Amino acid sequence: MIEQFRNYTENKMTIEEIDLNKFENLLPFVVESISQSILSTASTLLRKHAENDPKAGKANNTSTKDSQRSVVFNRIEPEWATVKPTLAQVIKYKCNEQLRCTEVKQNWLIKIAANPFSEGALRLAYYGLTKYKDRWEKVVLKEFKRNNRGDNTKDKYIESLECQTVADYLALEFNKLPQLNNLTTYVKKIKFIMAKLVFMPIGSEKYRNMSMERFIDGSYKKYSNNAGFVEHSDPAFTLQAFSHWTHDHTDGNMMVVDLQGIIAGDDEKYLLTDPCVHSTHLFRFGRTNLGKPGMKRFFQTHICNIICHALKLKPNEHQPDIKATKYDSYFNNKPNRTMFN
Repeated sequence: MIEQFRNYTENKMTIEEIDLNKFENLLPFVVESISQSILSTASTLLRKHAENDPKAGKANNTSTKDSQRSVVFNRIEPEWATVKPTLAQVIKYKCNEQLRCTEVKQNWLIKIAANPFSEGALRLAYYGLTKYKDRWEKVVLKEFKRNNRGDNTKDKYIESLECQTVADYLALEFNKLPQLNNLTTYVKKIKFIMAKLVFMPIGSEKYRNMSMERFIDGSYKKYSNNAGFVEHSDPAFTLQAFSHWTHDHTDGNMMVVDLQGIIAGDDEKYLLTDPCVHSTHLFRFGRTNLGKPGMKRFFQTHICNIICHALKLKPNEHQPDIKATKYDSYFNNKPNRTMFN
C-alpha cells in the first residue's frame, strides 16, 4: 500500500517506515498518547466538578467548543500614554554547561494592548511595553489561544522558555567556534530572541500567564521544522550546520531544529525565535520533542555543506545520497558547487 501511495504521489511525499520491533521508535508517541489521555481525563473531571459545584465558579466551567476563545484583532498600536502599567512577576532562564536551566525571578512594569495584533497556529500576539533602566522598550506578549485542557498553564510556557534558553546557549557556543573564522562568506552569527515568562495579575489572587520577548520588526522566514522540512530554495547553510553541530556537540542527546526568524543588522546575523529541541530526555522540551525519531527525520533531508565539513561533523547513516534527483534544486545556481566535495 505504501508503494502504491508513493507511485500515486509521484514520490513527492515521504512516508517514514518505523521498525515496530524497536521500542525506542515508539516511545515518543506512547508518551504523547498517555500524556494526552491523562490531560483529557483530568480536564473532563474538572469540568464535571465545576458543573456540579456552584462554588467552583465559571473559570472551570468550560466545554471543548469554548476552549479556543473568540478575539478581535487590532493591528494598530495603542496610545501608550492611556494604558496603565502593571507590576508583573517575570521569570527568565539561565543555562549552564550541562544544558540545565535555572530560574531568575524579577518584577517588571509592563503595559499591554487590550487586543492581539496577530496570531500563530497556537498563540495570540499582543503589543506591549516594558520599563527597563528608566525607559520603555517595545515587546511582544504571547498567550495560548486555548484556555482550558491544560494548554494555558505555567508548565506550557516553561517548556517554551527552556527550549529557547538551551537553543541560545548552544548558538553562542557555535558562534565562538574557531573553525568558522575562515568561512565568513558563508557563516552568519546566530542569536535567539530570549523569551521570558510573565505573570500578569488580574484581580487579587489570579494571574494571566504569558510569554514575552522583545519586538523585532522584519519579514520572518521559516528555514526548517522539527520533522525534516528544509527550505531547499534557501537552505541557510549556517542553520543546517548548526542543527547538525548541536547533535554532535551533545553526543547525540539533543538537536535544535524548527528554525525561523529574520536576518538583522549590518552583520546580517540570524535572529531566531520559537525553536524546538529534540532530546533523548523525552520529558523535557514539551510535545515538539520527538526524540531520536525526530533527529532521524532531520538527517533524512540534511545534506552536509562546507560548514559541516569545516567542523568535521560526523555523517549520519540516515542522510540522503546527494546525487538523488529530488535534491537537485539544492545545488542549482549556487556559486560554489565544489563546497560539497
